[in-house]
Amino acid sequence: MIEKYNLVFWNLITRIEPFLKTFDPSLLLNITLWVLAIFIPFAIVFLTNLLSKDDQKERWIFEKMVLNDEVFQTKKIFWWTIFSIFFFSFFSWEKVSTEMKVLALLFWILIILFFWRSFRKILKFSEWYNSEFEILFLKKLKISNSRKILQAWKGFWTEKKYGEDYYLDIFISHIEKSIKKWDMNLAISLCDTFVMDIEKREPYELANKILPKVLKWSLIFNKWRSQWLAKHWKVKKIRKIVSNKHFPTLYKFLIWKNDYWNSNYMLYDFFKKIVRVCIKDNMSHYVLFEEIKKHIKNKEVLENRRYEQNFYYAFFDSFFTEVNNLESSFDIWDYAFPEEWKITASNKEKRIPYYTRSNFIRWSQNIIFKQQYEDNLGDIINWIFPSVNGELFTSFLMLYFSGNIEIALSKNINFYIWWDSVSWSWSIDETEESRRERTERLFKEKEEAETIETIEVIKNYFHWWKEIDLYKEDLTVKQKNTWEILNDKEREKIKTDNTKKKLLNLKSKLKSKEIKDFCKSDCKELNRKSFIKLINILLKDN
Repeated sequence: MIEKYNLVFWNLITRIEPFLKTFDPSLLLNITLWVLAIFIPFAIVFLTNLLSKDDQKERWIFEKMVLNDEVFQTKKIFWWTIFSIFFFSFFSWEKVSTEMKVLALLFWILIILFFWRSFRKILKFSEWYNSEFEILFLKKLKISNSRKILQAWKGFWTEKKYGEDYYLDIFISHIEKSIKKWDMNLAISLCDTFVMDIEKREPYELANKILPKVLKWSLIFNKWRSQWLAKHWKVKKIRKIVSNKHFPTLYKFLIWKNDYWNSNYMLYDFFKKIVRVCIKDNMSHYVLFEEIKKHIKNKEVLENRRYEQNFYYAFFDSFFTEVNNLESSFDIWDYAFPEEWKITASNKEKRIPYYTRSNFIRWSQNIIFKQQYEDNLGDIINWIFPSVNGELFTSFLMLYFSGNIEIALSKNINFYIWWDSVSWSWSIDETEESRRERTERLFKEKEEAETIETIEVIKNYFHWWKEIDLYKEDLTVKQKNTWEILNDKEREKIKTDNTKKKLLNLKSKLKSKEIKDFCKSDCKELNRKSFIKLINILLKDN
């Protein structure tokens, strides 16, 4: 077989030998340079177009990188040109053998094919096949070149692009490679390039593709935090033993890099931004909650109370803020928000409602007494406290957040808790009197059920309220001295008596002449009567 190919090769050389005798390989250099000159007009056009984008500097840098690396292949063309100049410069037709001329010709064909391939890419790019080149460029980026990869992604995300599925896959792979190498600072910097322009991304893609990864990374970052702390304390102990005076070099080496502040980045920055974008989108909030429900069932989450607290803090901080700004949040509450997260007497044995309560208190304390009416605040209270009595619970919230009777009475209510209606059916044979009595009975039963629910919610979820909880300063000297030897029944009796005493004092103050004179306006008087009604029910329950 080899002999056959050799024979073909030499037959070909024999046939073109007359041409090769007069052929000067050095002429190929001129042809190569002429072919190369074809690229110049295209380069001028593309660069002029890019330079016109003064207001999109980051995007301009990204597109320039794509042009250099994937379209023009500047580095390859440069080295091919330099090599061909050196290669063909040493040829002279008087001294070169026929075999070397064939070799030069073959090499020149190879160069022309390479230039043709580059030229085809330029034509394709000019026909707006940009995405193909962008994907190829981003795939080839190496995390070892952190400056280039950050600059590229920063420029890419500045522009809204439809169909970002492939780009997201590449972006995720770069972050995961960084995390795998424990280069957390690079991972965070990559995420930052995305977060800065997160509003330009498709919410459904965020909820469906990015969110599961961010939740996974947040657990990895939590492990990183634990490892950092463990190493930090070890180094701190060693530094106490090692003297800076006698071992300055070793002491300096033991200075631990402070990356601790980055450990909650995935939750407090990336995750919060995703929540804010997805809550605004009707197609994404259901997916958002489904992914969160999967995440909180993770064993790592359930076993790490600190992480769990940080997670719910990050979620509810963004959730309440965005829901409060929406024109309508009915779909979120009715279809997406889990029932087991709501604050009800039936959920008192579950953990998540207590996180809902804590974060609601922290978020609402700054807006609950604002001058302007907060329409969405009432909706939020209605949905997370779905079974409470509107009048009683409004009175409780005013007392709880004010901390003082005079302040509570002087503040205007800036939210409204609406009451659910009662549905019933009747027959044609039923009299109007019977129907009226049955309706009144249904409303009375509903009010009683809501009253019981309100008391249960206050006792179980707000048990530290100063008017019902027992504090050290509430105990007498004798009770303080004997507290350790008292049994549970005796302690409970002291607590019950103390709660009753506090509530009676509060009621007495509300009925005092001073407070009655203070409540001259109808609004304040209405609030005063509502407070007394709540305290009477609490005393009755106590």
